[in-house]
Amino acid sequence: MTVDPVSLNLRRWISDNADRFQPPVGNRELWKDGSQFIFMVSRGPNSRNDFHISPSDEIFYQLTGDIQVDYRDEDGRFESVTVHEGDVFLMPAMVPHCPLRPAGTWGAVIQRVRTEQEPDCILWYCKSCGVRLNETWFGLADIEVQVKAAIDRFNGSEELRTCANCGSVHDVAGPFVMPQGAAAIGGRRNGACGHGA
Repeated sequence: MTVDPVSLNLRRWISDNADRFQPPVGNRELWKDGSQFIFMVSRGPNSRNDFHISPSDEIFYQLTGDIQVDYRDEDGRFESVTVHEGDVFLMPAMVPHCPLRPAGTWGAVIQRVRTEQEPDCILWYCKSCGVRLNETWFGLADIEVQVKAAIDRFNGSEELRTCANCGSVHDVAGPFVMPQGAAAIGGRRNGACGHGA
């Protein structure tokens, strides 16, 4: 498929579409057809306590304000990083991560379109005992619709939010607020993230 080159002013596009960004994710794609990339803009506040596993690297470019990205490292530890305004941040493929965006923040996220053999996953870890509480795997066709649907389904069911291992009920995330001092710290903050068990 041949596609004509596309150019747009990102700041103007954000201004023209600002009212279309809705929680819990607050994301919009710039164009949906013809590109090998998913290029989306995300607005804070978002309301998330899920983790995303993507088969593609994700490149975050933080346009306005600072955000926190929680992730689970290869040793199973929960970590956090602050992505400051103007920073570019790479989240490697297959690392469970949760971008947390406070009010007034804007960021761009770039990732590769998936093949049919590359499912995405939205999952939750029990905050009490750390086991995988619930997970949804799906072929990603529309990132705006499918991620929100997975989160809404989980949030709407106390059964899905109840840990089979320890019986704790996972909370429904409210709008994210950056912890005091987080923007000044940056980098890794082991154990300081909101997802630690």
